[in-house]
Amino acid sequence: MTRALAKPSRAILRARAIAKRDHWPAWAVRTEADAQAVIEGGCWYSEKKAKKVVDFFHEFLHHSSGEWAGRPFDLLPWQRKDLIEPLFGWQRPNLTRRYRRGGVWIPKKNGKTTLASGICLYLLVADGEPGAQVFSAANDRNQAGIIYRDCAAMVRQDASLHSILELVDSRKVINYPSQNAYYEALSADVPTKEGLNISGLVVDELHAIMNRALWSTLAYGGASRRQPLLLSISTAGIYSPASIGWEQYRYAKGVADGSIEDWAFLPVIYEAPQGADWTSRRVWRQANPSYGITTKIEHFAEECREAEQSPPKQNDFLRYRLNIWVQQATRAIDLRIWDEAPRHAEVPTAGRLWYGGLDLGGTGDMSAWVMVSPCPDDPEAVDVLGRFWLPEDTLRGNHPNANLYQQWARSGHLGLTPGNVTDERFIQAAIVADAQRLQLVDGNIDRLFQGMRLAIELKDEGVTMVPFGQGFLSMATPTRKFIDLVAARRLHHQGDPVLRWMADNVVLKKDAAGNVKVDKERSMQKVDGIVATVMAIDRYERHAAAPPALGFQAFVFGAPR
Repeated sequence: MTRALAKPSRAILRARAIAKRDHWPAWAVRTEADAQAVIEGGCWYSEKKAKKVVDFFHEFLHHSSGEWAGRPFDLLPWQRKDLIEPLFGWQRPNLTRRYRRGGVWIPKKNGKTTLASGICLYLLVADGEPGAQVFSAANDRNQAGIIYRDCAAMVRQDASLHSILELVDSRKVINYPSQNAYYEALSADVPTKEGLNISGLVVDELHAIMNRALWSTLAYGGASRRQPLLLSISTAGIYSPASIGWEQYRYAKGVADGSIEDWAFLPVIYEAPQGADWTSRRVWRQANPSYGITTKIEHFAEECREAEQSPPKQNDFLRYRLNIWVQQATRAIDLRIWDEAPRHAEVPTAGRLWYGGLDLGGTGDMSAWVMVSPCPDDPEAVDVLGRFWLPEDTLRGNHPNANLYQQWARSGHLGLTPGNVTDERFIQAAIVADAQRLQLVDGNIDRLFQGMRLAIELKDEGVTMVPFGQGFLSMATPTRKFIDLVAARRLHHQGDPVLRWMADNVVLKKDAAGNVKVDKERSMQKVDGIVATVMAIDRYERHAAAPPALGFQAFVFGAPR
């Protein structure tokens, strides 16, 4: 959520002096955006306007379900101070609302849907907008129906509202005939939304909406209104740099931290701080303003215990309980466990046997060469060495991972090859160099044409590479071994940031027979290093029962790079 700076700037101090002079509440000016709105925009704060909305909720709206069913809708402290009072209290010089747009990002079960329903009803019957057209929007019909049902239930519980409003359940519409106004619930799967003259719009669960045409139509649907309001209320989603939800979340974050200047946008964000201990009750409370009221403390503890024991449940806990954007829908690897694994020496000692896996990339894609060796201090563990390459042209343009790749290239964790297609000569030279300085037994390589061509060239240099399929049949057994090693903290890596990022991207894809293999959710997420690790583990496991014949016979033991 938006908070005051530790040391108020001159602009804030000046705006607060104006607030004091005009008898606004002391908390009204909290941010640089508030100060700009006052000094540059001539905005002012009306307690009367804010109180009108708070009173509307208490007098006309009642909770319709759960343990609070039938009680007056008395706004919780965060709902009043962070959203309702600022949203409706701040005014422009022309007596219209300061805020035209807003983004509320908050974990589930903090009362956001009921709050959204109340806002829709206020905009319909009490906002004073002639011929109001108020809409709630969601990704599908079921989600769209949730706010409508909440609105309809509130109307049915209040005689005053029921006497002036007409419910049309079949179309999810509430008519206000005497004012030629109406509210309607919309969903993304309805083909057209053109021609709407929107006075108020509340978008529920924005993270799930993928239809950019729908968003654009709705966002500009209030252009002819005197004070249109577009408010999104959502929980974090699955990260995608191209998604509307991520785009709007980042915009709200920018306004909140002052990096984006937009005093007409209200950001309200409750989330766990970056890097915080997600098992901490203090963090739970920090991310959930309704903690202990609409969210039950015992439920948090139970769900946290489940998430600690099951990596696939961690993403759900992080998203729904702590409002953290996640990399994919089903997490296969717990990064806390990954980070807790012992690190092996950066300079491998001579006399150890190594086994490789090579996952080749194509145009604009990453390639990974990973070697594993049994750990000398733990016979049930393996040590891992990884190398990664990327065509240099990938760093140019607007590639979503460009910043990460540039950082890793500068730090030496990612090698760059010329052009836009992987130059296999660089990879071949690195594999031969590894074979010369380490006792490389052999390695797996993708059996498709590109891999087979490189395997033949490596054989000419004394390195044995074995054709390997990347389907379920080949990948299932080593994938399970890889997951078991990670879970037992027996996959010893060097903390390589590229491999760690890829580990966080991993999901497990399963076929009808129950076989699993490493996969990813989206194209910009890379798992090549993990695939190569699984391939290397396969070679190691196949040789574990008998002493191997080394694939490179002329060893030159030198200092590794």
